[in-house]
Amino acid sequence: MHFRSTLNLGLILIGCVATELASGQEFRLADEKPLPIGDTDDELTRLLKSRRNELLAACQDLHSLHRAGRVPTSQLLETAVQFGTADVDARADVAQLFHGRKLALAAVREIETLVRARMQRDLEPAHVIHQTTALVLDAEIALLRAQQSELSAAQLAEQKQQLEKLRDQRDKAILDEVVARMALFRAGRMLLEGISAAMERQVALAAASAAEPAARQKSLESILERAKSVEKIIAEKVAAEAEPEFALQRVAYLRLEAEIALRRAKASDRDDPQLRQLLRARYDAVTGELEAIRALYLGGRRSPYVMIHAALRQARAGVELAESPAQRIKLLTDPYTLLAEVENTVREKVANGVEPSQVLHVATASRLAVEIELLRARREPQ
Repeated sequence: MHFRSTLNLGLILIGCVATELASGQEFRLADEKPLPIGDTDDELTRLLKSRRNELLAACQDLHSLHRAGRVPTSQLLETAVQFGTADVDARADVAQLFHGRKLALAAVREIETLVRARMQRDLEPAHVIHQTTALVLDAEIALLRAQQSELSAAQLAEQKQQLEKLRDQRDKAILDEVVARMALFRAGRMLLEGISAAMERQVALAAASAAEPAARQKSLESILERAKSVEKIIAEKVAAEAEPEFALQRVAYLRLEAEIALRRAKASDRDDPQLRQLLRARYDAVTGELEAIRALYLGGRRSPYVMIHAALRQARAGVELAESPAQRIKLLTDPYTLLAEVENTVREKVANGVEPSQVLHVATASRLAVEIELLRARREPQ
């Protein structure tokens, strides 16, 4: 499904992120225009373009705030990843996408240069450069793969070796990022969400790796062990009342992500009973987490981003748990309703000057993402 399959494309197009460099070059997305939505566009195309345009607006707003030092680099990067995925989904022109990948590689290298310069002034933590390096390598991999149709057999063989080297370097960069984040987490200097999000990216890329099955399984087993260590730390903190109880459900989701990927790597049977149990447990974990944080959100004790991220996790978990289009519709309805509620609440807060405008763009784009999946499910034979 699209929640997983466009991950790498989203990472590729993060290079479109607008960042002002010391040389005076401007943020690339600053001059980007919304895709026009025409009368002849069907409903799905309109939704895809609308989502892409909302995330473009969010990136442009975040750039202004980032320049003023009011948002961290990580928030700009996260929104840019989402924009990249949405941009890929909204465009049907392959030539445009290929051209965009070349621009993306140049731009993400510029981001890496900026991050390194900021690190020298102690303005960025070490894990950010590892994350950015992984994105550079991912963009290089994507560009090479996009050129494969134009290569001879001999050139393809040469490129295969080059791709393997880049993948190894990317995987090391991702591992370095997770290790750096883990050190901060153990020292109490990083929140659970920071380490969980990074490890979930690591799981997704390891699961999609072109490595030999044995190597892929070994990588996933290592990630699973690290996830279990995070879970143990959180359990101790919850027992000491240093973390809320729903943190156990959040970290269970992380562990289950790794377990599911590992089970899929080992078992080819789609109807594997153990895999089904893991998928159900993951869905139940995020659903329980959502119930807890919704009450806190309504009481003004959690940000809209926390709700949005959890609802999107529930949507993806539901898509993978469902065994039919009808089940997908059922399991997507709750996160869609919740995201629509968050969107309406944020809209009021933006109108009253309580929330910045980019939060509304992200909320709307997130609701559209689930609405797109609902429409796709409804179009399939029931």
